[in-house]
Amino acid sequence: MPPARSWDELKKWSFCVKEENERPSVLEIAKYYRSYQSYFAAGQFERREIFAYLKAHYPIFRVLYPGCSIHVVPSFFFREVVYVDKNEKAAAFFREMTQLRTFIGREKEFKSDFQLAFIQADYTEVLPLKDQLFDLLISIDAGLVTPAAKFNLKTGGFLLVNDGHSDASLTALDPAFELKGVFHLQRGKYFFSAEGLSRYFQPKNGAPLQPDIVRKQFREIRYLAVADYYLFRKIASNPKR
Repeated sequence: MPPARSWDELKKWSFCVKEENERPSVLEIAKYYRSYQSYFAAGQFERREIFAYLKAHYPIFRVLYPGCSIHVVPSFFFREVVYVDKNEKAAAFFREMTQLRTFIGREKEFKSDFQLAFIQADYTEVLPLKDQLFDLLISIDAGLVTPAAKFNLKTGGFLLVNDGHSDASLTALDPAFELKGVFHLQRGKYFFSAEGLSRYFQPKNGAPLQPDIVRKQFREIRYLAVADYYLFRKIASNPKR
């Protein structure tokens, strides 16, 4: 199947929603709130401050979120989001699109309509999406997302990533990306900083960071400075796949 270039193409083979007339019941919506609260809100994993900052400071309109689980906070801030996960529980959550749309509609922080789609797929492989299609790529605790998905990110677009599985470290070594800032969690809220960026991804032992070292010895590397999340900008087109 050729890669999707538009929402009309995307909704032919994904769980996709734009407008629906059916109104879910109060009990159905309550189920969504309970699921979401137990996974993210209760554990302070919503990360609303991060997405609010990105929305306020950068021209981000279309978002790709591989390894999303049921974390739909990006749709509270951005009008077009494509979620990707191979997990069946995530697929079941997104399959009930009418309920999900109502849930997001109550939480979103903008007045216009929104679009979202879900693709059940292995996001570490090439996705059936057009290259250079998205303004923001999200990689949070989902393994090595960036190596495959970076082709779908526009040149000039942004990558929000953490380093739980070395994705941020490997991105720091990719000449197509530059570090623009970091997010730190302080007193239950996330704050952005662009200070002292040269200290990040610098091993304390002074040894130069290399991709093979990151892949083989990631858990043993200690950096001069670390953050909870990193914001990279794609400054050059990646070579063809």
